[in-house]
Amino acid sequence: MDFKQIERKRRSETLSKYIQSVPGFNSRNDSSLRRLSTTVDRCASWLLYHEYYTENDVRLVAAETCKKHLLCPFCASRRGSRSIAKNMPKIMDYIAESPKLIPVLITLTVKNGPDLGERYRHLKTAFGKIRKRRSDSLRLDSRRGLASSEFGKIDGAVYSFEQTYNPDTGWHPHVHIMAFLTDYLDMVALSQEWHDLTGDSFIVDARRIYPNSAGHGALGIEGALSEVYKYAVKLSDMTNELTWHAYTVLRGKRLTGALGALYGRVVESDELMDEEIDDTPYVWRFYRWSRGRSTYDIASTGTRGDMNPVDSVGCRASLDGADNSERRPLEIIDPASGLILPY
Repeated sequence: MDFKQIERKRRSETLSKYIQSVPGFNSRNDSSLRRLSTTVDRCASWLLYHEYYTENDVRLVAAETCKKHLLCPFCASRRGSRSIAKNMPKIMDYIAESPKLIPVLITLTVKNGPDLGERYRHLKTAFGKIRKRRSDSLRLDSRRGLASSEFGKIDGAVYSFEQTYNPDTGWHPHVHIMAFLTDYLDMVALSQEWHDLTGDSFIVDARRIYPNSAGHGALGIEGALSEVYKYAVKLSDMTNELTWHAYTVLRGKRLTGALGALYGRVVESDELMDEEIDDTPYVWRFYRWSRGRSTYDIASTGTRGDMNPVDSVGCRASLDGADNSERRPLEIIDPASGLILPY
């Protein structure tokens, strides 16, 4: 069991308890906070792994999930890793189709401030404007082959908004863009263009991505995708109070996207579970969370062909496909003993 997974589960429990202190939690007319606290608390209470020993590959194939990636470290981590796995082949196909494009990781920032909602709207508005400039540039300058906006050099890109917090300067929203360029960026011109659009921010950054990188400190495709699909809110660096505030401000907002040649081709994954490998032997391990010990215990194990606790109640298909916050928790039965496994 990955220790980071244990830490994520522990953090979810503390967040669930924090929600119980939010004003309105005990309201008789609105039970939404109570349901939210419960579903975050139960998230990752049990996990089913397949270890494909002939492939040296371990996959999480079923789990109780809350789907609250802005609150829950487990769901945020799973969403990021699945998005990378889903889109990596598409990005590599795109690179093979257009080998002359220059891959870079661009970061655009705005000035820090105390109001997350205002700073996020400011960043999103400015980013929308530079995207429009890109479209206008491509349309107006196509005959001359010139770009009046530095973003006009982007053939395709995938991007995401991230929020961090500094106790001295406040909220720091920024956008990471994995872009594929037709020509090298003029960083001085890009900085000036971004300042013109934001009115208060000129700091921009661009790092070259090396598709064939095998480490050695160079940024590769997977590393760049990890920057794009990591947490929208840096949960590990925030208090429960700040995490809750970010959740209330950002929930329901679209924080990732794509443009140009990658629009509609690269999308964030809503699936949190790994795909199973067909016709391959495996050992399955069913873990359940021990509240008293604050860690995971192996509740049961078996091999391919043995009935596991999830399949024994015929429920796996429903676990990852819907928001579980408003349904009764499942009773997981150990096929070896016939006993209901407590969480």
